[in-house]
Amino acid sequence: MSEPGAPSGWDIAALIAGAVAVLGALGKAGAWLLAWGDRRQTARLDRLEREEGELAESWSSFRKRVMFERDDLAIRVTSLERRDIARAKENAALRVAFELVAAGLRVLDPDNIALRQAEQILATAFPLDPNLPLDMTNALGALDAAPHEPTKGD
Repeated sequence: MSEPGAPSGWDIAALIAGAVAVLGALGKAGAWLLAWGDRRQTARLDRLEREEGELAESWSSFRKRVMFERDDLAIRVTSLERRDIARAKENAALRVAFELVAAGLRVLDPDNIALRQAEQILATAFPLDPNLPLDMTNALGALDAAPHEPTKGD
């Protein structure tokens, strides 16, 4: 038999079984921790992929809206430019028509107040083009300031 106070075979077997149980529990805890970390990583990657998809969709929508607004503005600017050109032609035609009528009226009544008021209104509404050379601007100003005399033969 064994010495008194020495562990018996059953005691040793119980210690080994306890150690195996503790090691098994530690192994299971380690495996659970690794699986938990993997699940967290997978969940985070899924969330990031979902957010990336949402962000890509949002940017795509934003780009489409910006492109539409840019195209719409280009159409509107073109329309305004065409309208401006048409109005400039209309204004030029009205100015020429006025000058033709005014020339005849100056012959008949050179001191006509309505004619002078109309000329002032036109001069205010349609000032000389700022791109005109200075000498041409001065010459036109001198013509406007000169008294209008009837032409010979009228």
